Amino acid sequence: MSRERILDITRQEVIRSGFRFSMNDLSKQLGMSTKTVVRINARGWSLLSPLY
Repeated sequence: MSRERILDITRQEVIRSGFRFSMNDLSKQLGMSTKTVVRINARGWSLLSPLY
């Protein structure tokens, strides 16, 4: 899954629920495990900074 697709889903979650979403919510939308989303985020991909 591309970084742009992950950021797009993250934007949708922010619009849907504000900044009160969890990695579990995000992982369900992305169709991947929470562990994978956390690992991607830990690699330096800030999921929220591109939204500012």
